[in-house]
Amino acid sequence: IDRRDWSSDVCSSDLLKVRNLESTKLNFYVFFLGMVYMAIFALFTGGIQPIGNGLSLLSLIMLGLLPTAVSNITLVLAIKRIGSTLTAVLGALEPLTAMTIGICAFGEPLTAVVAIGFFLIIASVMLLVTKKE
Repeated sequence: IDRRDWSSDVCSSDLLKVRNLESTKLNFYVFFLGMVYMAIFALFTGGIQPIGNGLSLLSLIMLGLLPTAVSNITLVLAIKRIGSTLTAVLGALEPLTAMTIGICAFGEPLTAVVAIGFFLIIASVMLLVTKKE
């Protein structure tokens, strides 16, 4: 759901003229749409499990605040400053960043599959950037 929501936000941003909309207001709409998607998903899949303890609640709050909120706020700022097309191209490099951090900071192994993944991500971004219209 998250990737579809993100891609629809980025691709529709030029159509909806979000450059004129305040960042916090746009982020509210993005988060609200995500909440609606999640509620519909929960309705059809049996609901949402209760939070087990205080540490789990704190972890969920931190996951909501740090990576999600910061990511969406910077996404909106990027769309406003450089446009949705270049933002989408740079967003395609996100898995490459995650793999690099995993290998360098967390000691994940650099296997042949990971190396092929690196190559495919870079190749796909290069194809998008150099594509003639």
